[in-house]
Amino acid sequence: MSPLFLVLAYATIFASTSSLVYLLLPDFRRRAALARLDAAEGREEVSSPLLKLMQPLLRAIAPWVSHYKLPGYRASKAKQIAGAGLRDALSTDEFLAWKIVFAILGPLGMAVIFNFARHPLMVVLLAIAFSFLPDFLLKDMVARRQRAIVRALPFSVDLLTLVVEAGLDFSQGLQRVVERGPSGPLADELSLMLREIRLGTTRSEALRSLAERCGVPEVSSFSSVLIQADRLGASIGTVLRAQSDLMRAERFQRAEKAGARASSIVLVPLVLFILPAALLVIVGPVMLRFIYGMG
Repeated sequence: MSPLFLVLAYATIFASTSSLVYLLLPDFRRRAALARLDAAEGREEVSSPLLKLMQPLLRAIAPWVSHYKLPGYRASKAKQIAGAGLRDALSTDEFLAWKIVFAILGPLGMAVIFNFARHPLMVVLLAIAFSFLPDFLLKDMVARRQRAIVRALPFSVDLLTLVVEAGLDFSQGLQRVVERGPSGPLADELSLMLREIRLGTTRSEALRSLAERCGVPEVSSFSSVLIQADRLGASIGTVLRAQSDLMRAERFQRAEKAGARASSIVLVPLVLFILPAALLVIVGPVMLRFIYGMG
């Protein structure tokens, strides 16, 4: 390892860390104020510690990448950012800055640890690979949030059905679900939908926005049924009761599928690890007796 390379590598890491600390320290008070504002307005907080730590650095780099248009890519990432619940925490410019930071620091860290990562071609390949890491992280955030929405949807629809059948209208029922129901991504989306309705958005438009933001087939189906009922003038309580029964049945079906899938997954470690060990214990003494008996 070249001493000059080590000096440059550690100097770069020290400069990056110092810049991050310098940007982070004055940002504490502003972030605390924004967190209080988000809590007051019902906005979802950033759950990723890595993203929380990198936010000041990303906001500092974002103006430098704002002139890169990329309309299709930006529209796709904006939709994913909204699906991950990061509308108020991460812009598309900050996401591009996130990719640049990973593309720079990732190869540098690999070069310090591994000798093979110092070749120029390997540095370029690692930079490209690390630049795609934020895309995978964002996709994983979206998937985890969608799973949480699917898990919480049947209970929230049950609660909404009960309060509507008790005499409240749809908006008041949503308010009770947001206040009394479990917190999570679905509660945040319902709270945003309720604010849209209070600001003058029609129920159908708010439901369409809810389905588009969540990106979950179950929410899309639920929104479509309510929009159709609103258009035909059907009783919202009856429709909610039918949807509640349907979602409860679908939840049991998902549980059964998960159990069947788990039983098939268990076969993999059974065949690879447990069965060879059992065969070794059973056949091993016989083979040893046969070998030493022949000897």
